[in-house]
Amino acid sequence: MRWNQCDASFGVLAGVYLKRWPTKLALPLGDAQPALVLPDGMSYAATMSLAIEQTERVPLTADSDGVIRVAGTRVTLDTVAEAFQQGATAEEIVQQYPSLSLADVYSVFGYLLRHQTEVTAYLDQRAAQQATVRQENERLFTPQGVRARLTARRS
Repeated sequence: MRWNQCDASFGVLAGVYLKRWPTKLALPLGDAQPALVLPDGMSYAATMSLAIEQTERVPLTADSDGVIRVAGTRVTLDTVAEAFQQGATAEEIVQQYPSLSLADVYSVFGYLLRHQTEVTAYLDQRAAQQATVRQENERLFTPQGVRARLTARRS
């Protein structure tokens, strides 16, 4: 196996802080693991076993009404997207909505950033639906005279 060698006088490798020792960092060509050769002849083989999933599911589900929610919760995509647009951090959103996990909020953030046009279209559609429902409710239950009707019931 061939190795590329480079000087590494200080830095971080695999979570280990390297002091200013004269070291050689041996980088393998191909799929082999890099090894750190220390000055006294000892070597540290960097073994990283991080599984990288190419297709991790976004924790979003649509309910029977077509409302998209964070999976396993009643928190809507609208709520997370609005908080994100207002500058809330994932930690702040989790604090506000304890049923959410931090990992799920970060996954939703990634989805929001990767699918901006689709999310914007969905949010516009939801805003139109909300306006329609509000108008219908105000038509059926007029807000004028509510105070007078409530005080009349009380007496």
